[in-house]
This record gives sequence, C-alpha cells and structure tokens, in this order.
Amino acid sequence: MDIKEVLEKFAIDGNIDSVNAFGNGHINKSYKVITDTGEKYLFQSINGYAFKNVDDLMRNIYIVTSYLKAEGFETLEIVKTKNRKLYFKDDNTFYRVYKYVRKSITYEKLESPELVVKAAKAFGQLHRALEGLDSVLVAETIKDFHNTPKRFENLMSAITEDPCDRLKDTDGLMGFVFTNRPYLRLIQEALDSGEIPERIVHNDPKINNVLFDRETNEIRCVIDLDTVMPGSCLYDFGDALRSIFTGDNESNRDTSVMKVDLNIYELYVKGYLESMNGSITKKEIELMPASIAVLALELGIRFLEDYIRGDKYFKITFEDENLVRAQGQFALAKDVIANLPKLKAITKKYID
Repeated sequence: MDIKEVLEKFAIDGNIDSVNAFGNGHINKSYKVITDTGEKYLFQSINGYAFKNVDDLMRNIYIVTSYLKAEGFETLEIVKTKNRKLYFKDDNTFYRVYKYVRKSITYEKLESPELVVKAAKAFGQLHRALEGLDSVLVAETIKDFHNTPKRFENLMSAITEDPCDRLKDTDGLMGFVFTNRPYLRLIQEALDSGEIPERIVHNDPKINNVLFDRETNEIRCVIDLDTVMPGSCLYDFGDALRSIFTGDNESNRDTSVMKVDLNIYELYVKGYLESMNGSITKKEIELMPASIAVLALELGIRFLEDYIRGDKYFKITFEDENLVRAQGQFALAKDVIANLPKLKAITKKYID
C-alpha cells in the first residue's frame, strides 16, 4: 500500500491534498498531511523492530493522552481508524495518525537560559499531571529499559562471551564500571524498596520532544510518547541533563569536553522543582544530582556491551564508535561524581 491508501483507513476529515516528509526522528518515519478542508495531521509508520508490542505502545499513549485531556492539559490526539482502532497494520508495518498541533515549534538545542528552565518545567508538569493515573494501567513496553543493575548483568554476559574478540580494546573501562558499581543500584533499589514512588515517566526527555507555542514561546505539550512507562522521575531528570551535557559530543574522541555545566544544572533544577513543588519527595530530591551519573553510566554500559557484541543495536558511522561513546559517557559520569558536592549545594537552594 502507498501512503494515501493507508491514510484512507483513518477517520480523517476531507480528501488528502498533500503528504510531505516531516521532522528528523530516528525511529519512526513521519509525514505532515493536509486535506482539502484545511485539516492537518501527523502520519507515522511505527518502527516494529524498536517496538515489539505495538498494541501496548498505542494503548499506553491512548490512556495517557486521554487522562491528560480529561485533566485539562493540552496533549497529542490520536486519530483512530475508520473501524475505531488505534493504529492500522499492513503486513508487518504499523501506522498511526495524530491531529497536527497547530502554531507550534520545537527546538533541537537549548538556545537560551529561558529554554532550559522551560524544558525542565515541561517534564516536571508531565510528571505531576500524571500522578493521579494508576501506573498499573500503563504497560512496560521495553522491559528493564532503565534497570541499570540488569544492564550491568548484560554487560557481564557480553564480556564472558566476547564474541568478536573486542574485550582487549576496553582496557580500563571495566575498572571504572566496577569502582562505581554502587551508583548503578541507587535508583533501582530505591524503587524496589519503596523509598521513592513509581511514577509514569517519559523516558526520552530531549528538548525536541517539547512543543512550544510559535507566537508566545510558552510550553504547549510534551510529545513522542512511545516510551511512556512506569518508572522513576529520576530517569527523566538524570537523562535530560546527561543529554544536555553530552550535546553534540557523543562520538567525540576528546572526552575532556564531557563536563558538567553548573549553570545549566541550576536552571534545570529551578524549572523542574518549580513544576514538582509539593509533589516530589525528599528522597527523590536527594538522588537528583547522582541520577545524572547513574544515567551516564547506564548508557555507557549499553554502548560498551554493544561494542563487545559487534555493534548490533546502535548505528555506527566508524568502526569503534560505540567504544568512543562509552568512553565519553564514563567521562561525564566521572565529572558528575566529582562535582556532586556542588550539585547537591545547588539543589538545596531550591528546596522549600
């Protein structure tokens, strides 16, 4: 089927006038659709390799967006098929349609201090808005996605197998992982013990997943809800800052550029805690600075495992890119750990 044939399966308003490629997502292919009535839609093919259970994925999005809408928040709106399904399947390809959010913009980079604060507020608002939704209703679509102790076990298995004879290239990295192994358990053990609450979180808290109003630059909504799952708000907090500090340097051989920016950290804490004030727990606040190290270690472990196994998961552009990526994330984790006293002092300033 071509795109227009697939679109005819959905309950869109009017006849298709134009279909154009849209955005720069790495997982799903997206298209902007305009009909002869002037209605606009976002049409996507879902990556069935990355997402094994499309039923649960789409049900999660429907449950979360329906809840947010009922609570008065702007959010994505799924357009169902003509037979009331959340997506359409043709052979082994899955398709969905959203109503296009008009007069909205996204940013690829945090271009100003104001934008850092607003990005933090957006994810804080999402976490707080979803507090009333029972996490039991939301499926775990990617098992053990942020279970860092499990990620460590996977790395140990890769080391034992060493299928590509690459372990010899990782000199020094495993020593760093073992030295900092206690950090790997921080969030997961706090969740398992009930010290911190399980929340419904985004799991991909990049700046380009926040829609802003084109005219006022105010927050409209958080998008790309494919990885919305039960977990900890610390996953989003730590990974957002890890991503900001990494910037465009993920594959840079010069690991000295992987540094904490205390000013950005303060801006993000300010925005996030402003949104979560009265909701976030004392233990969650206590773990916020270290969560950046946890997420950097986790991603570094994933890159290292993939390198040892022969680059099966992450796309590479040069032979040892996953090894370089692992070195960069470990360098960032090291700098976060070295700066923990300063990060904790900054966080304390914003606690009521």
